[in-house]
Amino acid sequence: MPSPDARPASATPRSLSGLLPFLRPYRGRIALGRLFLLLAALSTLVFPLALKSLIDEGVVASDPGRG
Repeated sequence: MPSPDARPASATPRSLSGLLPFLRPYRGRIALGRLFLLLAALSTLVFPLALKSLIDEGVVASDPGRG
């Protein structure tokens, strides 16, 4: 019985290095995709904070019944 830590050779990250020559022509698109994924992740984190600020300060400050 193989040990639980042993992985087949095809599951190692090194086995994916054979794909690099095929990905090389698309370096710009891959970099742009990574940038947009990073921006999407950041906007997902910032959106609740902006919404909290809008609810806590923005709606109350524009309330015509106050003051």
